Amino acid sequence: MIRSIGISAATAIALIGSAAAQSASVDAVATPVSTTPPLVLTGTRALSFGEVNIPNGTEEGHKCRYQNVISTWTVYELDENGTTVSSSTPNPSGCDWGESGSPSGNYALIGVACNPASVVDFTVGYATGGVTGIFFNRPSSGAPLRAFQSNSTTTLAVGTSAGTLSATCPNGGTFDVGIGGRIELSDEVVAATDVTVGSITLDATY
Repeated sequence: MIRSIGISAATAIALIGSAAAQSASVDAVATPVSTTPPLVLTGTRALSFGEVNIPNGTEEGHKCRYQNVISTWTVYELDENGTTVSSSTPNPSGCDWGESGSPSGNYALIGVACNPASVVDFTVGYATGGVTGIFFNRPSSGAPLRAFQSNSTTTLAVGTSAGTLSATCPNGGTFDVGIGGRIELSDEVVAATDVTVGSITLDATY
């Protein structure tokens, strides 16, 4: 009897030990949702050249070129072949910034809302307005695009002379892009106020 009881106790202990070795598992879950990084462009200021003189006609076929590369203003007199005759004033054709001789315009501004820390790539395009005697395009030299902190003149990035720009979106998710350009006037231009000489299109992608 005693031997039989000993065997039963050992068996019970073995069963208890086996019952204590348990395991459990659970799933890991997540909820992926689609998001669209914000990228919104808003035109806030037109490109303005202010007052610019029409060639006075003393030099046949000559033109006046007025150029704005983000607040760097230059004036040239061109001959009938488009070659620079003068890059200073006074010049034979009277090319200058109106009666004052000082630029009175502004570079264009486009506001950008974007995904913070993402790099935004820009390309600018120009279309001349079809006004007789006026040709509008990007500057013939220098970078026409520059990124600024919003509502500031603090530069974040400078573009290329080809009209491209890459800028990292600030933590606040907004910044401004300044845009310059050039116009060339022949003596066929008719004097007028606030003539629309063309348009600018800024494309942006991540």
